[in-house]
Amino acid sequence: MSVPINGEVLKHMAALRGWNGSALAKEAGVCNSTVSTAFAGKPISVTTLTLLATALKGTSVDEDIERLLGRGDPPPEGDRPPTPGKP
Repeated sequence: MSVPINGEVLKHMAALRGWNGSALAKEAGVCNSTVSTAFAGKPISVTTLTLLATALKGTSVDEDIERLLGRGDPPPEGDRPPTPGKP
């Protein structure tokens, strides 16, 4: 089963940890192309979603998964990704 995620949130979460796509891929144990797919907001497997969230574990995995799926509470004000089209 594949699920679409919010690629901008994923990029922001990685950036908060000082990671680019390659670093996230290495930490999660997935291919660079898989992270590129996720960064683009294209559907990824639930297994990949879990691996990415586990690698990012600055918050609980369940909370990260809910945010990536666009269903959770937004991150705290200082942790929010930029709004597209706004400086």
